[in-house]
Amino acid sequence: MVKIKFDRLDYQKQAVDSISDVFKSIAFVPNENRKSNPSFDLQQNKSVLVENITKVRASNKVDIGEVSLNDELVIDTLMETGTGKTFTFLESIYRLNRDYGLCKFIILVPSNPIRQGTIKNIKITKEFFLKEYGKQISVYNYSEKTVLNYINASDQNISVLVSTYQSFNKASNNINKSKIEQGLIGRSYSYMQALAQLRPVIVIDEPHRFEGKQTAKYLKEFNALFTLRFGATYKGDEYKNLIYTLDSVDAFSRGLVKAISVDTVGNENVDNHTITYTKIAGQNQKNYEATIEYKDIDTKNKKVLLQKGDNLGEKTGIGYLNSYVVEKITKSEVLFTNSISLALGENESYGMLLDEMQRVIIDTAIKNHFEREEELFKLGIKSLCLFFIDRVDKYLTNEGTTGELAKLFETLYLKNLSKVLERENLDEEYKKYLLKTKESLKDVHSGYFAKSKKEGDEAEAIELILNKKEELLSFESDLRFIFSQWALQEGWDNPNVMTLAKLAPSNSKISKLQQIGRGLRLAVNQDGKRITQDDSNFEFINELFVVVPSTEGDFVASIQNEISEHSIKQVSKLFNEDVMVDNHIATTSRAATKLLDELEAMGFITINDNDMSEITISKEQYSSRSKALESLEMKGCDSKKLKEYFDSFFKASNRVKAKDRSGKKEKGKIKIHQANFKKFKALWDNLNYDAVVKYDIDSETLIKSAKEKINQNFTISTQDIIIKRDKNIENKNRHDSQSDTVLVESHSIFTLYEFVKALSNNTKLSFTTIMRVLGEIDKEKFELIPKNENLALKKIEEQLISAIYETIINKISYDLKEIRTCNTSLTDAKGKIKEYIVQGSLGVETYQINSKNIISKSIYDEDFMEVDSTIEKTTIDESDDTRITVFGKLPKVSIPTAHGRSYNPDFGYVIESKDDKELYFVVETKGYDNFDDISAKEKLQIKSAQAFFKELRTKGLNVEYKTKINKDKLTHMINDILKK
Repeated sequence: MVKIKFDRLDYQKQAVDSISDVFKSIAFVPNENRKSNPSFDLQQNKSVLVENITKVRASNKVDIGEVSLNDELVIDTLMETGTGKTFTFLESIYRLNRDYGLCKFIILVPSNPIRQGTIKNIKITKEFFLKEYGKQISVYNYSEKTVLNYINASDQNISVLVSTYQSFNKASNNINKSKIEQGLIGRSYSYMQALAQLRPVIVIDEPHRFEGKQTAKYLKEFNALFTLRFGATYKGDEYKNLIYTLDSVDAFSRGLVKAISVDTVGNENVDNHTITYTKIAGQNQKNYEATIEYKDIDTKNKKVLLQKGDNLGEKTGIGYLNSYVVEKITKSEVLFTNSISLALGENESYGMLLDEMQRVIIDTAIKNHFEREEELFKLGIKSLCLFFIDRVDKYLTNEGTTGELAKLFETLYLKNLSKVLERENLDEEYKKYLLKTKESLKDVHSGYFAKSKKEGDEAEAIELILNKKEELLSFESDLRFIFSQWALQEGWDNPNVMTLAKLAPSNSKISKLQQIGRGLRLAVNQDGKRITQDDSNFEFINELFVVVPSTEGDFVASIQNEISEHSIKQVSKLFNEDVMVDNHIATTSRAATKLLDELEAMGFITINDNDMSEITISKEQYSSRSKALESLEMKGCDSKKLKEYFDSFFKASNRVKAKDRSGKKEKGKIKIHQANFKKFKALWDNLNYDAVVKYDIDSETLIKSAKEKINQNFTISTQDIIIKRDKNIENKNRHDSQSDTVLVESHSIFTLYEFVKALSNNTKLSFTTIMRVLGEIDKEKFELIPKNENLALKKIEEQLISAIYETIINKISYDLKEIRTCNTSLTDAKGKIKEYIVQGSLGVETYQINSKNIISKSIYDEDFMEVDSTIEKTTIDESDDTRITVFGKLPKVSIPTAHGRSYNPDFGYVIESKDDKELYFVVETKGYDNFDDISAKEKLQIKSAQAFFKELRTKGLNVEYKTKINKDKLTHMINDILKK
C-alpha cells in the first residue's frame, strides 16, 4: 500500500500563519468549565483584532471585502479546489491549539460524503501532524452517542466534532431537543446548549453550500468563540474578513493543480435529440409534476408536464420515447422505469445516440487512459480512471449481476488492451502488469458507490471507497477504473485520477470545476511523494483528461468562465476606467482615464468609440515589453498592480467581460419615438391586415417535380459522432483543439408517420401528397433517410418547397379582410402607440448608428438599431437619403406565405414623393451577391410578399416592396420607385 507523504506547501503555511496571526496579542482566558475553550471578550479586543486582520490582509495583498466585526468574528480563507484546503484547515486547528490552547473545534460540512472524507483526512494526516505538533486530534463523527463524549472530552486533547449542517438546522434535530441528562455541563437541557458552553471554534467547509435562514439561525446557537470559513466559492462574494486567497488563476498558473484537457463527444445531431428536466411543481412527492423540455423531429424546443406513471412517448408523440415511463420524481432528478435518470437542469440525449454516445465516451476514456499509462507506470505512478453514471443498476443490477455498462466496459477494455499489447517495444514490466488481469477483468474495475439503491447502504459504500484511497495508489491493487453514481459532489478525490468521464449529466447546481475537482490534485508516486513543478515530468504527469457529452453544452467555456469567476483578480481583455479603479490600479476615474490614454500610446491597448479599452498587445510583444509597465510613473496609479493585471490576463483564460456601467438606457427596453412613429403608423397598420393566402396547385405536376428534385439533389452522409479534444483549457495561450470522428450505424429514431407529419406541417402539403412523393422516389434515396433523420427532413423539405415554388410561382394571391386591432409589437389592442419594445425584438445584435441624421429619422428613440446581418447594417448606414422621412427595422408581423410559414420583412420607410403623397417602401434584405443564389424557400417568401403588397395597393395604400441584395444601393432603389 502506498503511504502518502505530506509536505507542508508554502502557500498552505502562509494561510495557517495568517489565521494564527489574527489573534496576536489577544489574551485567552480559561473558563470555569475546564472542558471548554479559553475565550476572550470580542468587544474589548475589537481594535486589536481589526488591526491584526488589516495587517494580515495587507501582507497577503487581499483588498477585496471589508474588515468588519460586529457581534461575532468570522474569518474567511479562499482556496481553489484541489489545493489542499482540508489539510490547511486541519493544520489551523493544530496551530490554534499550540499557540492559544484552544481544544474544542466543530467542523461543519455540507454533505455526508464530505463528512466521511474529512474524517478520513484527519486519520491519514495524524502521523504527519504528530511529528509537527506532538499531538493528535480525537475525532468524533457526530451522532447522539458521540456528541456527549465530545462535550465531556478533556481540554488536554484536541477534540473535533465533525457534522453536516443538516444535523442541527431544525428544531426537530436531536441536538436541539431539550432533555435532562446527567453529564451535560452547566445548566444545559440540550446538547446544543451544552456545546454552547464550550465556546467551540467552528470550521465551515464550503460555506456557499450553507443556505437558508434556519441554518444561519442555528449556527448562532453554537455560541462560537469565532468561525473559520474555508471555500473555493463564496455565495455572492459575501466575504467576511477575508484574509487569504489562492484563487483559480493562481492555482492553475502556479502549477498547484493539474492542467485540464477536455474531449467533447457528440455533434449537432446528438444535440438535436435531447430531453431536459427543467422545473418541478407540487408540495410533495405524491403530487410532484416535472416540466420536461425536448426537441422534436424538427429540432424545435417543446415542453410537456409529467407525473409519476406518465409515459413520455405518449406525451410527446415520439414513439421512440414510449419506454420512458416515470418511476419517481424528486427535486433533483426524474427517474424512468427504463433506468434513465434526468438530473435537474442538464440535457440528456435519447434514442440510438444515447447508446452510441455512451459507447464512444467509454471507449474514448479507455483510450485516454492507455495513452499515458505505460509512461506513468515507468515513472512509478498508478493511473486511475473515474466514470460517473446516472443509475446504479446500469453497473450492478438489483439481483447483484453485472449491468449493461459494466459489460460494455469490459468489451471495450479488452478491445483496447489487445491493441496495447500489440505495441512494439512495450515495456516488459508494464506488459506483465496488464497481463496479470487479462483473464480477471472484474479486478480492473469496480463500482464502489454502486452496492445498492437504498440510502441505508450509502455509508457502507462511502466507507469502501474512502478506505481504498491509498490502496488504489499502489500497483499491488489491480483496480484502475472506478464507476460512481454520486462522486460529482465534493468529499471524494484521489490524486491519481488521470481520466474522468461523464456518462450522465450532473445536477446543474454543481459547478463544472467542482465536478472535475475530483481529479485536480497533483499526482502521487509509489513512494507517496507528490509530483510538483520541481519534477522534470511535471507537465506530462499532471494533466487531467475529461470526457464529456456535447449535451453538457460548452464544457470548455464553462470551465474557463468558472476559473475567472472563482478568481479574486477579475481581469478581462475588454475593460474601462471603472475596472481600473475596482482593481485598485487607479485611485480615481480621472487618473484611470489618463492611464488608459498612456497605455494606448504605448501600444498595449486600443480604445474604441464607446470608451472601452481592449488589450491588443500580443503575448510575444508583452513578454519583451512588460517591464515598461513597472517603470510607468503616473500620479494616482499603481504600476505594480497594473502589471499584475496584465500578467493575470496572459496567464489565465477567457476572462469575464468588463461590466457595463454606462447607465445610458434601461436594460431590456427600446424606446419608441412617438412623433416619428405617427408618420409610420399607417404602414404599420396595413402590415397587420388579417390576410389569407391563396394559390392554385396542380398536385400531379407538383409530385412529379418533387420526385425529380429529390432523386437528383437529395444526398446525405452517415451520422457521425465527433470527438473534439481541447488541451490546456485553463491557459489561454496554450489552449489547442483537434477533432476525430466515429461513424454511427443507421438507425431510425422517428417513425415514418412522425417524419411525414413533420414534412406536412412544414410545407402545408397533405399527408397523401407527401406519402406519394416518398413512395415513388428511388429506393436508394428513400433508404438514405434513417442515416440522419433530422438532416434528411430539412433537405427533403427544401426540395418540396422548391417544387412548390416552381408550381405556383405565378398563382399566388391574397384576400385582405380587415386590419387586425389586436395587440401588435408596436401598438396595443386599441391601436395606441406603445412606449417601448422589448430588447431583442428587432435582431440578435445591437448596431450603433453614428449619423445624427439617420438617428433623427428612426422610429426608435435610441442611437442604435438591432440587426441580424451585415447587409442590414449597410442598409441602416444608407438610410441618410434626404427623401426618407422616417424608417425603422420591423419587429414581428405575421404575413402568411404559400408554404405555411409567416413572413416578416426587414425595413419599412416613409418616402417624400413629388406629388406630396405619402409613399411607403418596404425592403427585404438578402446578403447574397446574386438573386439566383437565394434559396427556394426564401424566394417563395419574397414571391408571396410581392403578391401581398400588390393587394395592399389595390386597397389604396401607396406602397412598394423590393428585395435588396449586396450590390444594391438604397438610394438607387428609391430612385426607381419614384420614377413609376
